Amino acid sequence: MDALNLVLAFWIAGVGMAIYTLYLPAIRIIGTIDKNNLGYRYAWMGGIVFALGATLCLPFLIHIILLEKHQERFLRAFIPAYMGDK
Repeated sequence: MDALNLVLAFWIAGVGMAIYTLYLPAIRIIGTIDKNNLGYRYAWMGGIVFALGATLCLPFLIHIILLEKHQERFLRAFIPAYMGDK
């Protein structure tokens, strides 16, 4: 049972880090680009979807969360897709 608690703690912390290092900076940038964007106005709903996706895909997001080079690359792809430009 202790190993499961440890994995669960790291998983929850990883999802929190993904939101803090990936989603929140993206929303700040989107807010500076276009405050009337639907994704920006309903950022709380997008945050829920992002958290669910990060929960499922956390093992694949670890290198993006930990390395700044990959964070910038992720944000360059994520922001236009989130705004509906791609």
